[in-house]
Amino acid sequence: MPEMTSAPIKIEYLPQAGKPIEEIVTLDYPFTYGERHVSALTVRRMTVAQVDAVVAALKAGESVGLAPHMVTFPDGEPVPAAVIAALMDDDDARLFEVMQSFLPRRLRPVFAPTPPSADDTSLPSQAD
Repeated sequence: MPEMTSAPIKIEYLPQAGKPIEEIVTLDYPFTYGERHVSALTVRRMTVAQVDAVVAALKAGESVGLAPHMVTFPDGEPVPAAVIAALMDDDDARLFEVMQSFLPRRLRPVFAPTPPSADDTSLPSQAD
């Protein structure tokens, strides 16, 4: 059995072997962030380590958003939460749709949207 280390490793997943692990979302409202001209963002499935970090934060009573764990720039760099919050709402809604489709089983009870009741007039917010 291979020795387990705490150093991160690079794994190349085989796209033809199963479900897609990422989806590129073309933005309706491209933007510039620093030197970057951004017309698309990538939503990627979470790793065990990322899910464990979210679970630990939830157990500690922290507010946790999924976008910092799942959304990257096309080059793989994480998108800061402040950039997600500054997106136009339609682009955020599209990212949210893809994130929901990639939601890990362990996090579905916490993050899966619940249908609004007939008395609920509030709208969902992804500001976290």
